[in-house]
Amino acid sequence: MEPISQGMQGPAVEDVQTRLSSLGYMIDAAEMTAKEFGATTVAAVRAFRT
Repeated sequence: MEPISQGMQGPAVEDVQTRLSSLGYMIDAAEMTAKEFGATTVAAVRAFRT
């Protein structure tokens, strides 16, 4: 998997969002539709890492 970071968009972001969402982490629907690594994706990643 390629490294991704806040502000990026695309299939790699969508993959991470889908995985986090399936684990119960909340990600904004607009971010998921846009496949955008935004604020709620950042929050979900941080929560997962702790």
